[in-house]
Amino acid sequence: MQFVTKYFNAEKNWDHYNNGSFKFGTLKEYRSTEVEATRMSDRFEGIALDAYGSGSGRIERIITPEGSVITGFEYSGVNVGLLHGREFNCHVFCATSGIYQPSHHEIIRFGSKDGAGYKGNYDLDAYAVIDVSHFLLAFQEWVFRSLKPSPTQKGAFSHREVSYGPREKKMPVSSNIVLSDRIDGDQLMESIFTKPNYFQAEMEYRLAVLLNFPRLLSEFAEPLYPQSGNLRKSVIAMGRSP
Repeated sequence: MQFVTKYFNAEKNWDHYNNGSFKFGTLKEYRSTEVEATRMSDRFEGIALDAYGSGSGRIERIITPEGSVITGFEYSGVNVGLLHGREFNCHVFCATSGIYQPSHHEIIRFGSKDGAGYKGNYDLDAYAVIDVSHFLLAFQEWVFRSLKPSPTQKGAFSHREVSYGPREKKMPVSSNIVLSDRIDGDQLMESIFTKPNYFQAEMEYRLAVLLNFPRLLSEFAEPLYPQSGNLRKSVIAMGRSP
């Protein structure tokens, strides 16, 4: 992928992008914002999910991460018998894969017309086209200069296109289940880079910043606002919705 397109509100953010300033919000912030909104929401953003069982069944004994014991847990006629979530948090920058397309901007603002359920956001009336390779280099320069990460943190970035579908990890069902708060690296990445199908119209690209990995804080963290001349140079075009 060579380019991504960032949609934004011109009145609020034109000057920011025009001056090479970008917002990296957190998964927890986005989850809270989406839950409060009536437009669309992903209530499991920033939560790693383990799914035990489906249909009908019984788990004789469950030990929670806190050490509590649940006995005789029954489920019937459900897609997931037991869903165990572990909350985590990291900074992310979100955009749309590919060069700017007016027809796609219309979907982002007004929603899909194909019955897919994407509702759109009318306020996103402007766009910036970003050269990904230049953007990544400029952002890493800013991180090393401004945040001064330790040597073990310098590789704590991951970026790719988002996949769409179920986020839960299917777990084997037994009569005795011990739940853990641990999140392995593979599941962490799948949780960050997977969204529900009804967001598919966004064709999202993400850059995730995991400077505190493996200590994944669940409490609120302030957004990052990197700004530099090189970040501005990564923006190759800006404009408004036709």
